[in-house]
Amino acid sequence: MIGDLLPPSTLGAPKEWFKLQKCNPIDHPICLNHCPLEASSTISVSLYSSIFGKFKNFCEEDPEREDNQFTYKFCYEMVKYYERKEVHQDEANKMLEKYLGPSVELLTVKCKSSDSSLKDAHTNSTMSFSKYCGANFEYKCDDYSSGTSPYLEIWLYFSVSEAMLAEYAIVDLLTSNIYALKKSLKILDHYYKQVDKQARKMPQTINLEYLLFPKVTIDDKCYSIQIIRQIGNYLLWEVTFSNEQGPTKKAYVKAIQKRKYSLNTHQLLAEAGYAPKFLVYMEYFNNHSTLNHITLNLNDQDRNSLRVKIEMIVEHLHNLGHVYGDLHKGNILIRQFENNDFDVKLIDFEWSGKVGSAHYSHFMNHVGIKWPDGAEDGKLVTKTHNLTMLNQMLLRTGLLQNQIEY
Repeated sequence: MIGDLLPPSTLGAPKEWFKLQKCNPIDHPICLNHCPLEASSTISVSLYSSIFGKFKNFCEEDPEREDNQFTYKFCYEMVKYYERKEVHQDEANKMLEKYLGPSVELLTVKCKSSDSSLKDAHTNSTMSFSKYCGANFEYKCDDYSSGTSPYLEIWLYFSVSEAMLAEYAIVDLLTSNIYALKKSLKILDHYYKQVDKQARKMPQTINLEYLLFPKVTIDDKCYSIQIIRQIGNYLLWEVTFSNEQGPTKKAYVKAIQKRKYSLNTHQLLAEAGYAPKFLVYMEYFNNHSTLNHITLNLNDQDRNSLRVKIEMIVEHLHNLGHVYGDLHKGNILIRQFENNDFDVKLIDFEWSGKVGSAHYSHFMNHVGIKWPDGAEDGKLVTKTHNLTMLNQMLLRTGLLQNQIEY
C-alpha cells in the first residue's frame, strides 16, 4: 500500500487526500489521522508508546530560560518575510539544529509519481537518529501557493507528530511546545537505540501493534503487563501481571487523564465496595460484564434486584456529597452470583468529584446521547443530572419499565 502512494506534495492537497481515504482498495482509511473526522482511532497514540505521554507531561512543566529565549528568537525570525522558501527553510533548520542538538537536513525518499514511475521526494528538513526519523519539519510560503496542507504533507513523510504504525497508521496532533519537543527527542533517541539492538539480535521482532502498559511493582516484585482483551469499545482492558518468581495476577487497566481523574470519589466508593480498589492498576473481577450484556437474560425479579442495587450506589455517593458525571452502561461492571444477588462496580471517575467542583468535559459527546438539561461542556455536574442519567440508563437497559423517559 505504501509503495503505491503518491508523493506527499501531491497527497497533501486536501482534495486528493480525502479521495484516497474514502476510495481505497481495502475498504478502510489508509491512515487514522482525523481527516476526514471519521478516520480516527478510539485509542490515542500515547497509549502505544509512553514517549508521547511524556511529551504531554513535559508540556505542563515550566520551560527554562534558554528555552524561552530560543522560542522568542525563533518566532521573531520566522515571521519575517522571505522571498524564497529555501532561504526561510535554511534559517529555520540552522536555528533548530543549534537548539535541539542532532543535525537537521533534507531527507530523500522514493515515491510513486502520477505516471507510476518512481521519483525522489524531499522533506524540508528531517532530524534523524541513526537510520530512524526523529522529527520532520515542513515550511510553506506565506501565500500557501502550493495548495497543499502542511499538516497532511508533513506526516505523509512518516514523521512523528504523534504517529505510529500499528494495525493501521495512526496520527494524532500534539500541542506545539518546543521545550517538550527537545526533551522528548532525547527519549526518542534512546528508544531507537534500543530498537536497533533488538533488531540486530532478532530481526522482525519489533511489533507495536499492541498497547504498551508500564510495569507494576507489587510486594517488591516487578510484573510485566500482558493484554488479554479490550472491554468493548471502552478504554478498559483486562490484563495479566506476570514475572518469573510466581503465578500471574489479573487486573483491569482503565486509560484516564490523570489531571482530571477524581481519586477521592473513586476511593470513597472503593471503601464501600462499589468500585475496584485503586492501586496503580485496578483489581480484577471474575465473571463481570458491562451492564448492557448482563440485562439481556434476566427475569423480572432479577431486573428489579439489579435496579435497586444500582440506585443504592448512586444514593450512597450523593449522601457523601459527591456526583458521578458519566453514568452510562459502559462504566458499570456487573456480576450475578448463584443466589441471584449482584455485585455492581463503577469504574470511571474522570467527571466525578464533590458537589460544586466536578465539571463535565469540554469535549462531551453529543451524538446519540441525550444529556439532561444543563449538562453541557465545562458546566458543573449536579445530583439532578445524575438521577436523570440513571433513569435514562435504566430504561434503555430494560431495568426500569412502564416509565416515561425524560
